[in-house]
Amino acid sequence: MNVAICSTGNLFGGVERFILTFAAHLNALPAHRALVVLFSKGVLYQKLLEQGIETTAFEQPRYDPTVVPRLVQFFRQKRVEVAHTHGYKANLLCGSAAKFSGTRVVKTEHGVVEPLEAFDRIKMSFNVGVDRFFSRYLVNRIVFVSKDIRRRTQRYYPGVQGDVIYNGIPQSESRSFSRPPELDPACFNIGIVGRLTAVKGHIYLLRALNDLPLSDMRLYVLGDGELRSELERVAQRNGLSGRVFFLGFRPNAEEYLRSLDALVMPSLYEGFPYTMLEGAYWSVPLIASRVGGLQEVLTDHCECLLVEPRNVDQLKEAIVTLYNDPTLRKTLGENARHKVMEDFLIDSMVSKYLAVYEQSLNGHVQ
Repeated sequence: MNVAICSTGNLFGGVERFILTFAAHLNALPAHRALVVLFSKGVLYQKLLEQGIETTAFEQPRYDPTVVPRLVQFFRQKRVEVAHTHGYKANLLCGSAAKFSGTRVVKTEHGVVEPLEAFDRIKMSFNVGVDRFFSRYLVNRIVFVSKDIRRRTQRYYPGVQGDVIYNGIPQSESRSFSRPPELDPACFNIGIVGRLTAVKGHIYLLRALNDLPLSDMRLYVLGDGELRSELERVAQRNGLSGRVFFLGFRPNAEEYLRSLDALVMPSLYEGFPYTMLEGAYWSVPLIASRVGGLQEVLTDHCECLLVEPRNVDQLKEAIVTLYNDPTLRKTLGENARHKVMEDFLIDSMVSKYLAVYEQSLNGHVQ
């Protein structure tokens, strides 16, 4: 089966991790071929090429009337049977091309409209609204990465068959790794990994640390985004400069993650985050907001400590609890790893997507 995995490719977050690992795994299966179609040459483009995955970037001006005909020709030349789309731009362009080339379309819905500034939210809501309207006619099947996303968005896709498939990660070798020199082994090191945007809740974590009486605790912020300067000012203004370190995007983020004493995800919303899966895989104890896919699969005080979003006091209490209880940290980490190994490895995820592909090709209706 020839599958074109389509996305913009201008960022490197959860969607891009999905594409990178999914394409590699699909190519390793007999009689399957993954091609990746992007609309920019960013980090994902480079990583795909490094792994030897066939990738084509359709870079074009904002309003290029030739892109859909070029995609039609590409799908026909490559004999693409299924276009698997991620994001509104890829869905509209590749979905339209698929209609003219006889290609079936499977769309994955990774999240909901994030809480942005007014203008950006209006713009994003308009784009997503247009996508959802045309998806009724372009998409053969849709996949939601959590039950919460299905509950929030399925009504926008009347007549389109939908499935919930949780994200999965590949197993990694339990190889030795280098502890990043920034992480002081004499300190209690916590981390937050992800884009520096409002939805990730960094500001609430900084507020929780503001008067936390743990002098040997350090916070490492991995990732970049539009809020970096503002968050750095908040940390400096509150006297946290010597305890909070903004590291930006790090290609060796896994080494930082594996070295943490705790991972914190104070998000206002999450779909089904790869950071959670990766931290759990390496038995890193987790503090997470009770939102989205996180609360669907994680049990409080079993695989993690769950807190209400925006609740600074609960965040503070959870950090102190893990700081004071190494036995609990070990138990949470081991339980979380067991859950990932049982339910969230990539083999199972890819098998479920292949079934959806076959159903779309066969016109299967449940």
